[in-house]
Amino acid sequence: MIRRIDLDYAAHRSRIGWVLLCIGVFAAGAAAVLYAGLADQSARGDQVAQKAARQGAAFVAARDNPDDRRRLLVQVGDANEVIGRLSLPWNELFKSIEESAVDSVALLSVQPQPQQHLITLNGEAKSYADVLEYMQRLDSSEAFARTRLLSHKVKREDPRHPVAFAIAANWRISP
Repeated sequence: MIRRIDLDYAAHRSRIGWVLLCIGVFAAGAAAVLYAGLADQSARGDQVAQKAARQGAAFVAARDNPDDRRRLLVQVGDANEVIGRLSLPWNELFKSIEESAVDSVALLSVQPQPQQHLITLNGEAKSYADVLEYMQRLDSSEAFARTRLLSHKVKREDPRHPVAFAIAANWRISP
């Protein structure tokens, strides 16, 4: 019995070459995407720098012209007011207002005044006693102090005769 001899001199193909090729193509694609992102980011940075340079030139020009200076100061004041309103501790304020809620009181508006650390609450209550209870709850909360009634009026035209009110309170939470 003669054993069969296999004389195949052709090399066996290995899959490792294909795997390495796929990894290389993937790495090249990832590098291209990363490069494109960095190029976009660099272009945006250049645009911001150019805009800042233009604004700097406009500021120098505005500094020399009294009318432009006044207009610029008004714009800066408005921007600071917006920043003040945005930096208010809204979550803490609303949480304290909600914790002080009374079932018979409906809040209609909240008007913060950041510079004075003052908040004005307008609403309606079933009775004047409910307004006083709400004021007492606000004053006993950690967020508010010096709660005071600014105005109140019984709405006689409404069959339920609710009491419309305005309450002011200083807040203790720092923005």
